[in-house]
Amino acid sequence: MTFPVIDEGNHINTFITPHGKVSLLANDAIIAGEYKKGNYWDIGGLQMLKKYIDPNRNIIEIGGHCGTDTIVYASYLNESSKLFVYEPQKRLYDILVKNIQQNDLSDKVVHNNKAVFSYSGTGTMDAIDLDTRGQVSNRYTTEKQYGCNFGGVGIGPGGEDVTFTTVDEMGHTNIGFIHCDAQGAEQYIFSKAQKTIKRDRPV
Repeated sequence: MTFPVIDEGNHINTFITPHGKVSLLANDAIIAGEYKKGNYWDIGGLQMLKKYIDPNRNIIEIGGHCGTDTIVYASYLNESSKLFVYEPQKRLYDILVKNIQQNDLSDKVVHNNKAVFSYSGTGTMDAIDLDTRGQVSNRYTTEKQYGCNFGGVGIGPGGEDVTFTTVDEMGHTNIGFIHCDAQGAEQYIFSKAQKTIKRDRPV
């Protein structure tokens, strides 16, 4: 069984899944590949995590990609709770926003086009992804026929300019759960999350 798919144009495919509509770049080599097989990305892990999520508390999601986890996490929360999702790569962030809107989650999910790290300021993403070793900017434009692990792009030299923030500087309260998938930057991120963690004791 496969998910019905809509070609949205602009190199975007939208999959109709049991958890909602999921739009992804057509040449996403890792995540989109699973949807093409009829598998919702990491649904087993997400379902396992549900027992650790208090529906009455807020979530911070660091490394939102296009929002595949965001859609599922949002379904675990009560109406009064919020999910604060951060994605630094502008192209992925735009699709993240599309996925939030087309699943009617705008009242529950607060999206941010920022990288989370150990300081606030500016910096860059890496110019290549970790798996295909392709030039990310080219895979968005002139090399769309080649696959790219867009989620495998960390902070590094030569790539997209991004704005940095820290967990403690976000100012979010009543945090019950933190999702952090940041390509090796986790130790730096949590070094500046200590106030939030000590105050709220999130999973």
